[in-house]
Amino acid sequence: MLAAACGCRLKAARLPLPEKAQVTSAFLVSGKREAFVAIYINSLSSVSDILASASVTGVSVSHWRKPALAPFPNNNKYWPMKQQYISYQETIDFLQQAMGEHPDLIRVHSIGETHEGRPIMMATISRDVAYADEKPALLYTGTIHAREWIGIELATRFIRYVIANYRTDPRLLSTLTRNTLYMVPCLNPDGFEYSRNHFSFWRKNRRDNGDGTFGVDLNRNFPVRFRKNNDTSSNIYGGPEAFSEPETRAVRDFVESHANITIALDYHSQGNVFFPAHKFNHEEEMEGADLNMLCANMANEIRKVTGRQYGIHRGKPPFNLIHGSGREYYYSKGIMATVVEVGTRNIPDYLINM
Repeated sequence: MLAAACGCRLKAARLPLPEKAQVTSAFLVSGKREAFVAIYINSLSSVSDILASASVTGVSVSHWRKPALAPFPNNNKYWPMKQQYISYQETIDFLQQAMGEHPDLIRVHSIGETHEGRPIMMATISRDVAYADEKPALLYTGTIHAREWIGIELATRFIRYVIANYRTDPRLLSTLTRNTLYMVPCLNPDGFEYSRNHFSFWRKNRRDNGDGTFGVDLNRNFPVRFRKNNDTSSNIYGGPEAFSEPETRAVRDFVESHANITIALDYHSQGNVFFPAHKFNHEEEMEGADLNMLCANMANEIRKVTGRQYGIHRGKPPFNLIHGSGREYYYSKGIMATVVEVGTRNIPDYLINM
């Protein structure tokens, strides 16, 4: 059986593991121009042996990235905000180069294609990556909402951290030997690029709704408590039906073909808070304590490294607010799932410096 960060037993494990196998959580948080990162998911050691933090602040990748590529990220705080964050094409270039230089550690491929023809890129990270699908795994998804740029930024910065440290950090090396990270830095590439280049507050994807409006809120397009909404102009329009969008179908198909995924973290902004998944019936949620402890341990690691205090919101489920989210879909598949709301602002809140 699998156990969350506290070592509690879970009700429904998705992958048979050794009797004493344990899986901890992942920890990612970023400041305005820094990324503090710690991810440890260990399948054989006790949690107390592997809980630790790793931080990276303004690390340059010039020692391994081709000079022909623009510096990533631009650290000049006086540059316009948009120039300080990586574009989607730069992300693809970064991932492909990382795979080329570390073929035994990183595998990159597209899990689908958006309405506008962009690939939805997945990075698989594991030592001896050819065997990645045979190990317990954590799924990271970022920037499902176009204006929440921090998700794609955190993913790329974490991959940089792994590349720079996995050979010299024995705990990280052990974690990557025994486990797998599946990372989708940006689940909404079309919307993200539209937010960067046209309207910073854009939230949805770029589906042409056929009535003069565009976009579906991808985090309302999953099947658990999907709500039909005919207001296509709404920011939370969930689409004509669950999984109507190529982005949500892509992650669905990947999850359903990878039973080794045991934890899913969906990164958003803003709030400095965790929102664990719900089944909407507390009496039947035996793994509720595991989810709370998972988030509590993550919050503790973030506080130790950054000094920031993250809250955990998992009281009575906000019944009227949760419809068709990815988090509940992952949870319905037996995956421990939570949303992580990072930071105190969304990028468009910095309009004075855009």
